[in-house]
Amino acid sequence: MLPLLAYGTLGLSSCVTVKEPAPFDLLALLLMVAYVLRNRTDPLHRRADASSVQIVFLLLLFALLQFLPILLSAHDVATSAFFAAVTGFLVLLGIHLASLAGRRDPRFAAFIAGYAAAAVFSSLLAIASLHPAVASLAPETLHFAGRPKALFKDPNVLGPYLVPAVLIFLVLAGRTHGWTRLAFLVLHLLCSAGVAVTASRAAWVNLAIVMGLFLLLAPGRYKLLSAFAVLACATVLVTTADDLQRHESVRSTLNLLDGRLGLQHYDAERFEMAHRAWRIGMDNPAGVGPGLVTTYRGDRTLAPHNTYLRIFAEHGAAGLVALAFALLMVTMRVLGQLLRSGRGRGRNIWFTAALCMLAGLLVNASVVDALHWRHFWLVLAVGAFVSAQPAATAAVRWSSQGRHELRSAQ
Repeated sequence: MLPLLAYGTLGLSSCVTVKEPAPFDLLALLLMVAYVLRNRTDPLHRRADASSVQIVFLLLLFALLQFLPILLSAHDVATSAFFAAVTGFLVLLGIHLASLAGRRDPRFAAFIAGYAAAAVFSSLLAIASLHPAVASLAPETLHFAGRPKALFKDPNVLGPYLVPAVLIFLVLAGRTHGWTRLAFLVLHLLCSAGVAVTASRAAWVNLAIVMGLFLLLAPGRYKLLSAFAVLACATVLVTTADDLQRHESVRSTLNLLDGRLGLQHYDAERFEMAHRAWRIGMDNPAGVGPGLVTTYRGDRTLAPHNTYLRIFAEHGAAGLVALAFALLMVTMRVLGQLLRSGRGRGRNIWFTAALCMLAGLLVNASVVDALHWRHFWLVLAVGAFVSAQPAATAAVRWSSQGRHELRSAQ
C-alpha cells in the first residue's frame, strides 16, 4: 500500500511546478533511488525485450551526448552542466516510469490516477482564476500575461499537461456505465475547458490532433460518447449564453480567446529565433551546450520555441538523431501493437490512446520548447506500456521484506 500511495502522491505533485526544484522532482528522485536499491540484483535489461533495450540505449546515449558540447564549446559550463543534469534526470524518470508501465506495475496505475486528479485540480484552478476575485488572491502565481496558468510557470505548459487527462477520462467513460460514466464525461469536459482557457494555441492544436485521431481510430461508442459530451456542453452554453455574457470575467475570457486565434505580435520574432537556432546548429555540429542557445555569443534572445531545433543547436546533430530515433521507435512500437490488437471493438483502446497522445505531443513540441516538461517524458512512458507480451497479466505481491516481485502469467 505504501508504494502505491507514494506513486499516487508523485502523480498529484506533478501540478506544482511554479518553483524549482518542484516537490515532484524531489519525490521522484527519492522513489527512483529506492527502486534501484530494491532491485539492484534484478536490473531492467533482464526483463526487457530487445526493442525496449534499444529505446533505453538511445535515450541514455542522448543524455550522454549532452556533455560533448560542454567539453568542446560551451561558453558557460556551469549553466550548461545544470541543464544537462536536468535533462538527464528527466530521461531517467521517463525510463523508470516506462519500466513500471511496460510491466503493468500497479505503481504506474497509481501514478496515473494521481496525475489525472492533479489535472482536474489544475483545470478547476485555471477556470476559477478567470474570476477577478480569485485572480486577485495571487495574480502573479495564477496568471501569466493575463492568461491562467494555475501552479505552472506558463500557460503553454499547463495546456499540454491537461491534454492526456482529457483522453484518459474519455477512455474511462467508455469502459464504465451509469453514473460513473457520467462523472468521467464531466471530468473529460472539465479538463478540455482547462485546455481552452489557457489560451495556448499549441495546446489547442495538440488537443485537436489527439481527439481527432482518437475518434478516427476508436470504436463507435467513444465517438457517441464524445458527441454526446460536446452536444450537452453546447446545449448548456447556448441556454445560459445571455446570463453568462453579463459577467465581466466571461466577456474578458471571450476577448482573450478571440485575440489568441490569430497571429500575435511576437510570432515573427519566434520564427526568426527558430531560424537562428537552425543556423547555430549548422555552424556548430557538436552543439553549443544545453541551455545556451538563448545566450549564444552573449546575445540574450528569445528561445527557439521548437524542441527539435533547440536540441539541434544545443546538443548537436548526434543528440538530435539519438532522440529522434528513440521517439520514432516508441511511436512505431505503439502503432505496431495497436494494429496487432485487432479492429473495431476488439482494438486495444489504451494502445489507441497512447498513439494519439504521442502524435499530439510531438506536434506540440515543434512550436514550444518541451524537452524539460515532466509530462513530455510521461507521455513517452505511456507509449512504452506496450510490453513485449501485451496479453500477459501480472500477478504482483509484496514480500514481508518489502521487495517487489512481479510474475507474469500468460
